[in-house]
Amino acid sequence: MSIADIVTPLPDGCRALEDRWPWPKPLPDAQWVGLQFDRERLSGDEAAAHGIDVPSAIQQAAPKRRAEFLAGRLCVREASRRLTGTSWIPGIGESKAPLWPQA
Repeated sequence: MSIADIVTPLPDGCRALEDRWPWPKPLPDAQWVGLQFDRERLSGDEAAAHGIDVPSAIQQAAPKRRAEFLAGRLCVREASRRLTGTSWIPGIGESKAPLWPQA
């Protein structure tokens, strides 16, 4: 079964999620998911349709930044599902860094 068989449909402008480990050695308890997208077609405005809350700072950002935000959250959601069995999307902290779960 490929990764494309188990994820929800992606927004227009996104290619299939990639899950080929890009580094020479695997890391234990780590998952990598990548996504290529067309910045002209993926504005990030589709986030709500994919269950992703977008903070106001990102809503007001340039289309390129909104697209990057959406693509990143789609990847995190799939990686967390593969690691834990639960789809999860991080919030944003005061410093604008993702709020990752505590180990």
